[in-house]
Amino acid sequence: MENKEQPNNETFFNDLKDSASLYIEQKIELGKLTAIDKGSKLGAKFISGLILGVLAFFAMLFISLMLACYFSQLFQSYFAGFGLMAALYFMLFMMVMLARKSLIGKPIINGIIKTIFEGEQSNEN
Repeated sequence: MENKEQPNNETFFNDLKDSASLYIEQKIELGKLTAIDKGSKLGAKFISGLILGVLAFFAMLFISLMLACYFSQLFQSYFAGFGLMAALYFMLFMMVMLARKSLIGKPIINGIIKTIFEGEQSNEN
């Protein structure tokens, strides 16, 4: 009777080992796919942000040139018009430098964290 139980135990442990191996392989594959999903979302947001940033840069460049020319005509001096725009941009630069952590750093960090952990709350519930 003991011989009859022995093969059942071996079969059980072999099946358990195979199931554990399959589970671990599938968990690793799920981790890879999740990382790819999160990375692709971050990449897409980065590329779209980059495109929007370039477009905003060119819009601001031409608006600045337009304002500089307007101020030049207003003051009847190219030096004064373009100097005023340079002074405005220098003041804007200084304000951003003083508040860069709260204006730029935290929103970027929070956006990346939100993208990485997006959808995990629904999976936990």
